Amino acid sequence: MALLLASWPAVKPGVLELPSNRVFEAVATWVRYLNRAGAVFAGAIVLAMMVITIPDVSRRMLFDSPIAGVVELNETFMVLAVFPAIAFTQQVRGHIRVDLAMRHLSPKQATFLELFAHIIGLAFFSLLLIQTFR
Repeated sequence: MALLLASWPAVKPGVLELPSNRVFEAVATWVRYLNRAGAVFAGAIVLAMMVITIPDVSRRMLFDSPIAGVVELNETFMVLAVFPAIAFTQQVRGHIRVDLAMRHLSPKQATFLELFAHIIGLAFFSLLLIQTFR
């Protein structure tokens, strides 16, 4: 955060007041907390999916009688399991990336490429969000 604030251009007092570093740290702390809570929630949803799928598959195999609605419920649970975990995965840099090419780039080029990937991801998910509400 300090690097971000240090890289901002100096402005005349009263024109643009930047929030203090404490504000950024407080927001970052809350975001980390929410991301972790989302990951725990997603884990609980995956556990629930396993708990309802095992009896469904067992009944289907043993008695040829699946439990009604389990497939549809699992489809809904899949959304609830994936999307809250995306933010946490991004926070811990857990997404799959190709390190073979990144190893041969200079630190400046690698940073630029990573920033570019973040911008593309932001654009994609922004379009996804916009289309969701249409």
